Amino acid sequence: MNTLLQLESTIKNAWQTGNYTQTLPPEQIPTIPKNLELTPWECMMLSRLDCVPGQVGKLILAFPPGGSPAELIPHVHGGGRVITVLAGTGIFRCKYDGKWVETVLNPSDQVMFPPNVFHTFVGKDGMALLVHALHAPYFAPTDPRAIEYADNTHTQEYPEWDPREYFPEILGVPQTASSPAIVDFPAAAKPSVLLTA
Repeated sequence: MNTLLQLESTIKNAWQTGNYTQTLPPEQIPTIPKNLELTPWECMMLSRLDCVPGQVGKLILAFPPGGSPAELIPHVHGGGRVITVLAGTGIFRCKYDGKWVETVLNPSDQVMFPPNVFHTFVGKDGMALLVHALHAPYFAPTDPRAIEYADNTHTQEYPEWDPREYFPEILGVPQTASSPAIVDFPAAAKPSVLLTA
C-alpha cells in the first residue's frame, strides 16, 4: 500500500472511532529544518517541506493569535489532515457527528481529520500556533480543492504578521525590511478560493 493510501486509511479510522486527537511522545514529534522560507497564504504563514500535488504533503504552518477572518470562518479541505502542534497554544474546532467540538491544543498534541470536515484553528491566549501538517493529499494553493469556505465570501483582508515574533527560537528572529525572509506568491499564483454555500 502506498504512503498516501496508508495515511488516508489512518485518518479515516481515527475519525470514525473518535480517536482523532492524541498527545505524541517527544520522539514522535516532527522536527523542522532551520531557516525556513515562509510564504503568506490566507491568514497563515507556511513553508512547504515536501509538497507534490496528489501526494502526501509536508508543511509547516503558523496561525496568528486569536485567529484572523479566514480561520474564524469554518472551512473544508479536499484532502485529509494530520496536524501536530510544535509550539504555541491554540484551539481546534470541528464539526464531528453533527456537533461542533472544541479541543485545546498544546505542543505535542495531534489532530487528524478527513476531507470535507468543517473546522478552524486559532491561536489562544495571545499566542500563535506553529504546526507540522501532513496533507493527504496535498493540493496546490491555486487548486480550488485546497480550501472551501462556508460563508460565501470571496475575498477577505488579512493583517500582516510575522510568526518569527512568536517563535524566534524555532523560526529565527524577525528580519528587517531590507532583508525579508518572507516571500509572497507571484500574482499569477495567488490562491483562488472556491466558496460553497
